[in-house]
Amino acid sequence: FALYRHAAALTAAVRAQGWAIDGPGRANTVVIERLGLFAKGGAEGIMIMTAPDGTTVASKTLDGSLRASTIVALELLARAGAITGDDVERVRPELDLVVLGGGAPVGEIRVSPTLIG
Repeated sequence: FALYRHAAALTAAVRAQGWAIDGPGRANTVVIERLGLFAKGGAEGIMIMTAPDGTTVASKTLDGSLRASTIVALELLARAGAITGDDVERVRPELDLVVLGGGAPVGEIRVSPTLIG
């Protein structure tokens, strides 16, 4: 299909220069560089993530938060067997998951154990 003609070239370019998707040190870039995934968050909490084996997650976070959508997509890929739980734990510290209250950490964004994937 013409629709897929350039998909491999796009994916290879993103994996080679992940910083161009989201900027150095940002969530999409961390996921691309550390795990070799294709990751692109968009407006209103939309997240697309694809593992090297082709397993793909598309998610929508209702409140529009990209911070939550990154960890949710990673967890869904892990539950599907496309990446490991260790992979998720390896990048977790580099994701912006701390919740602040009055300028001080008061919690963390976590994936519910009841997440349906």
